[in-house]
Amino acid sequence: MGYVQSKLKKFDLLYANGCSFVQGSELNGLALGNRPYSKINNRFTEIISEKVNIPYINDAIGGSGNDKIIRRTYEFIKDKSSKKVIVVLGLSGLDRYEIWSPIYDEYLKFNLSHYEDDSTPLMDMMGTYIKYFHDKHNQIEKLHRELTMLQAYIKSVNNDNELIVFSSLCNGIEHFKDDFNYIMFDEFSTWNDYNRKHKSEYKGGHPNEESHHMLSEKIIKIIEKKT
Repeated sequence: MGYVQSKLKKFDLLYANGCSFVQGSELNGLALGNRPYSKINNRFTEIISEKVNIPYINDAIGGSGNDKIIRRTYEFIKDKSSKKVIVVLGLSGLDRYEIWSPIYDEYLKFNLSHYEDDSTPLMDMMGTYIKYFHDKHNQIEKLHRELTMLQAYIKSVNNDNELIVFSSLCNGIEHFKDDFNYIMFDEFSTWNDYNRKHKSEYKGGHPNEESHHMLSEKIIKIIEKKT
């Protein structure tokens, strides 16, 4: 542990964002809601923090789409020029969106994978969009551009910052590993597929303690190479 700590003195903070996988849903029997949780035992952010003696912020929210994950990361990083930050993002499904509502003065979450659970007119509109206009290839390339710009921004704020990316649910982005600090899960491209193969998921399909420990080790190995 002492060796790892000495290798990571360069960084001041670990910041993580994603959907329910990063949030830590189902760990310790917890069914998590629509907000971040500052501390959850056995979650990968807490494991890394304990192993390498670095503070963390886990900003993940269940059901978040990639646009929300990226937006909140921009908002967090913009005022952290004095900090050397490790940013870890777990990418969500391509059918999850957020739309700004001037009526409610906030972003509204549209999770089309649970479309049948909500029959509001706006959800019907989003269902029509997915059916007739959604194109997976273009969504993947758009995500690649957005992550490329985010990585450049993170570095512009502090050149010692690092972005680490993995996929919780987003398939078809294996080529991202050529442009980012990208985590693969053995032969699997998503954390979800790895969990299903190794039957390490909980009833609702989320990673268990063993899987969170595995992810923490992969992240630490990347950080060691950057210090």
